[in-house]
Amino acid sequence: MQKNANLKKLTGILKYPLTALLLYMVLSRLDYRAVKSIIINLEPGLIYILICISLLKLFFQYQNWQLFLLFFPDMVISKRERLLSFFAGTSLRVITPAGVGVYGRMLMLSMHKRDSFLAITYEKLIQGWGILLYAGIAAGIMYPVIPFFLKYLIPLLFISLPFLLLMINEKSPLHKYTPQNRKQLLPACGTQVIINFLTILQYYIFIGSFKDFSFLKALSSVPLVQFANLIPVTISGLGLREQIAMHIYPPLGISKELAISCSLFVFMISNLVPALVGLILIVTMKPGKKN
Repeated sequence: MQKNANLKKLTGILKYPLTALLLYMVLSRLDYRAVKSIIINLEPGLIYILICISLLKLFFQYQNWQLFLLFFPDMVISKRERLLSFFAGTSLRVITPAGVGVYGRMLMLSMHKRDSFLAITYEKLIQGWGILLYAGIAAGIMYPVIPFFLKYLIPLLFISLPFLLLMINEKSPLHKYTPQNRKQLLPACGTQVIINFLTILQYYIFIGSFKDFSFLKALSSVPLVQFANLIPVTISGLGLREQIAMHIYPPLGISKELAISCSLFVFMISNLVPALVGLILIVTMKPGKKN
C-alpha cells in the first residue's frame, strides 16, 4: 500500500515538468510574430463576447454543482458553502494532476464526507461523459472511414449512460454508490451538454474571426482537442491539448499559431481567471464552523 501511495505521489510530481516540457515543445515550434499578430488583432468586441461566454459557462458549471449537491437532499448546504466549495474546486482542479484537487471541496462542506465525495465524483463523471459524447460525434464527422455503425453506436452509448444509472435498483451492489436523488442526473447531463457546446462556440468565434471556419469544422475538431482534458498526464491538459490542436487544425486550413492562440486564450478566460477568483475566496472566506 505504501509503495502504491509513493508511486502515485511520484507520478503526480512528474506531471509538472512533463506539462512544462510539452508546452515548451509546442511553443518552440510556433512563429512568435504570427502569434503576436493574432493577439494584437483581437478586437475588443470579440474579447468581450468570448469572456461573456466564459461567464455563461461558469454560471452553468455552478448550477450543475448545485444539482450534484441535491443528489443528497437530506443535507442542508448554505449558499456560502456552495459558492466557496465551487470556486475552491475550480482553483484546485487547475493546479493539480488530473484535476484531483477538486476533492478539496470536501473541506468546504458541512455534509457527510462520503456524500460530498460521491457528489464530486459524479460531477467528474458527468464532465467526462460530456467530453466523450462530443468526441464520439466529432470523430464520426472528422474521420469518414470509421464504420457506419460505430459513428452512431458510440454517441448513442454515451447518451444512454445516465438512463442506465437511473435503472439501478436497490438489490444491485452498485446501489450504495448511487445518489439518493438520481433524477438530478438528467438535468445535470443536459447542462453539461450546454457547457461543452459553449466551448465549441468559443473556438468557432475565435478562429472564425481570422479564417473561414464553419461550425461543422468546429464541431468535428474542438471535442477532439478537449479530449486531452481526460488524459491524466499533464496539469489541466496543458501542453497535450495544444499538441493535439497542432495536428488537427493544419489539415483544416488553420495555422498552428492560430490554433494554439485560441486554445490558450480560451483556457485562460475559462479556467485560469475563475481559478484566481477561487484562490482569493479561499484566502478571504473561511469554511463554516461545522468543518
